[in-house]
Amino acid sequence: MQTLDSLYSTLISWIQLTIAGFLAPGEFLLREAALRAPGALAALDVGAADSTAVLCLAVAYWLVVLLVAARILRIVRLVMRKISTFLRIVYFWIALFARSIKTLFVCTLRKLSLWRRPGNLDETRFVEISETELAFLRHAAERGPGFAVSAPDLAESFAMRPAQAQRYLDSLAANRLVDYAFGATDGFENYRLTDTGAAFLAMWNRRQKRSIPAPRQQPA
Repeated sequence: MQTLDSLYSTLISWIQLTIAGFLAPGEFLLREAALRAPGALAALDVGAADSTAVLCLAVAYWLVVLLVAARILRIVRLVMRKISTFLRIVYFWIALFARSIKTLFVCTLRKLSLWRRPGNLDETRFVEISETELAFLRHAAERGPGFAVSAPDLAESFAMRPAQAQRYLDSLAANRLVDYAFGATDGFENYRLTDTGAAFLAMWNRRQKRSIPAPRQQPA
C-alpha cells in the first residue's frame, strides 16, 4: 500500500512539474508585460496573475518554439543535403582523376611493352601451330576457365615427357595463346588459356564445321 502511495505521489509531482514548466513561459511573459506595459493589460482587463492569460501566453510561446525548431531542423537538413552533395561531387572527381591516372599508367606500360617487341608492328606476323599445340589448346579449353594445365599433366595425357610438353607450352606462351598461371606442378609452371587462344580455337572449330581446311598459321 505504501508503495502505491509513493508511486501516486511521484506521478502527481511529475505532473505538477510538467504543468509548471509548461506555464512558466506564460507567467514570465505576463509578468514582463505587467512591468513594461501595465496600461495595455488594464485596457484588456487582464491581471498580472490571470491564469487564462498565462495559459494563452504559454501555448503561444510553445507553438512559436515548435515552429522555430521545425524551421531550424529544415535548414539543418538542407545544409546537410548540400554538404552530402558536395562530398559526392568531390568523391566523383577524385575517383575520375584516379581512374584517369590508372588508365594513363596502364597505356604507358602497354606502349613500353609494344616498343620492346622485336620486329615491325605494322607488319603481320604469322606463327606456326602444330597439331600437338592445337591438342594442348583443346585440352586447356576442356578444363574450363579458371583451371590451369602444366607440363606433367599434358605429358601424362599425351604420352610424352614433361620436358617435351614444356617446349610446346613455351611456344604457345610466346604466341600469347596461353599465359602463366599462379603456382607450379612438380617444378613446372602452370598455364591457362588466354582470350587470344580461345578465339583462335573457336575460329579453328568454325572452319572445321564448314569443311574448310584449317590454316597452319595464326596472325599475331
